Amino acid sequence: MNQDLPTFNDSCCQKILKPEEQALQNLLRVLTVLFGAGSLCFLFGSNLQMMNVVSTEKFWWIHTIAMMLTLTAIAFQAQRDIKSNYKLTTFLILSTGITTFLFLGYFFIEKRVAYLLGAGCDGLIFLITLIFYGRLCRTVAHQAEP
Repeated sequence: MNQDLPTFNDSCCQKILKPEEQALQNLLRVLTVLFGAGSLCFLFGSNLQMMNVVSTEKFWWIHTIAMMLTLTAIAFQAQRDIKSNYKLTTFLILSTGITTFLFLGYFFIEKRVAYLLGAGCDGLIFLITLIFYGRLCRTVAHQAEP
């Protein structure tokens, strides 16, 4: 078997992780599952509803699935080697921050509860991920000081 190929359990072979690295890695594992499950829900759960929808809405539905799978891949890759890949987390923070901001904007414009729920869900992911990432960045910066 080729030893250069990554396996799902690569993270167990890493050096001992700092508590901040372990916390972010665990969070990213959870997000990997949640984003992946969300992708499947969009794909299969709304597939029947999408059959009778106009093509422009199908266009955005396809992009939604692709973006959810991209977030899944980013979270998976970052947690796999948290010491080397922790900066990938910034893409998750950016994405959830933007969606939170836009959901809130549309909620205030259109007053639809779905937008508020979206803001709450993505906002929670944004804040938790930002906190865990910030803790790790402070630890890394502190260790870099002479």
